Amino acid sequence: MNTAARLFLVSGSLLFLPGCPPSDSASGGVRLIYRDPSIPAEPHAAINEALNDLENGSVSKRLAAERYLTLVGPGLGGRITPYLVQLLDSGKEETRLAATRIIIATAGPGAVPCLIDFLSSPNVMVRHDTINKLRLITDRDFGFDYDASEAERNAAIARWRSWWSAGKRLPDAP
Repeated sequence: MNTAARLFLVSGSLLFLPGCPPSDSASGGVRLIYRDPSIPAEPHAAINEALNDLENGSVSKRLAAERYLTLVGPGLGGRITPYLVQLLDSGKEETRLAATRIIIATAGPGAVPCLIDFLSSPNVMVRHDTINKLRLITDRDFGFDYDASEAERNAAIARWRSWWSAGKRLPDAP
């Protein structure tokens, strides 16, 4: 983990980061744009470096980036999800799976549509982790069984999508 990432974690400033919409750099990579001059740029640089390492780093850098983004993601209140969603289109399966795992681990109510899409994954562990997260966020499961036949899973996914498009009522926060 780089110095900026360590400072970011030690300072505890992750709760104060503003969300920044994703933008494409000239190279087509995901970039965070620093927009609040009252907050040091280091946390943004650390997140940006982790996102780039997730896509382009060595195995050890990708693993460190996944751990880091999973750790800071919840403190960002879902604002990191749009950046990770962009990585779901990566040509590298390991990047797509890492982004999926981070989204599942850090997801809040705003990520429910993305999580519903993950229920269609061919990866049984992604389906398992996704339905558990959806149950936690929504207090529902619509009969989805991550290990059921494809037809049964598709029927349950259709119920999820219908519920979400009909006005999705999430449980009140405790």
